[in-house]
Amino acid sequence: MVTKMIRIRQPPVYYPRHSSAPKRKTRSMTSILIWANIIFFLLVISLAPFLGQEKFGIFFRDSIALTPSTFFSHPWTILTSMFMHAPGAIVMVFSAHLLVNMISLFFMGSLLERIIGRKRFLFLYFAGGIAGGLLMILLSLISNDLRIISLTLFANPAMKTAADISAVGASAAIFALAGCLAVLIPRMPVLVFFFIPMKLWHGIIFLMFALAAFPGIANSAHLGGMFVGLLFAFYLRKKYKRKVVMLNRYLGLEK
Repeated sequence: MVTKMIRIRQPPVYYPRHSSAPKRKTRSMTSILIWANIIFFLLVISLAPFLGQEKFGIFFRDSIALTPSTFFSHPWTILTSMFMHAPGAIVMVFSAHLLVNMISLFFMGSLLERIIGRKRFLFLYFAGGIAGGLLMILLSLISNDLRIISLTLFANPAMKTAADISAVGASAAIFALAGCLAVLIPRMPVLVFFFIPMKLWHGIIFLMFALAAFPGIANSAHLGGMFVGLLFAFYLRKKYKRKVVMLNRYLGLEK
């Protein structure tokens, strides 16, 4: 899901008579996170030729991916899994998973970062990613049913037990950003699956149900991330009610 290209004009900034102009503009946190995801992905898959297929698979599952059966002995995977994506099926470096997530992060992250600022944006990104992973872990402790753990309608036929489940990707963090935007600017037009136009709030609901039909997707992580984004956005909307109204008016998104 990506936001349609809506240009946000930068309002004029006036400096006091004796102040100096601002320093060189720093790189956006969105671009830093995108590069971090890409670099980490390349570093991990570069180990495959040295470890061999079998050892790399074990290393990937236990030390990089978020795997419920090994999480408590490898707690750092709550973070490493957020920056890793599924390798390509034919050529490892060609990851559609990484490509789709980074495109979504670019469009939604660039917009949200300009609205809430770098620090809040970074906090939400990590909070959503961690919350999504923890929800999946919690569901694995409650049930052995793969459909319940993933919150999908169908279980992945390649996975026989809960011990086989592992998850990677920035999707939970991205859903946190999407959930936040859906509350702050719910009427923002988006393209779901890059070609279905609808309002942002409708797109979030549609996407959650649509992804639940695909086996092998950790929809529980998406839900956990989105919930954090919604909570954070409602807090911002209550604290900065006038600014949120002005933002929607400025973007032409009022009813």
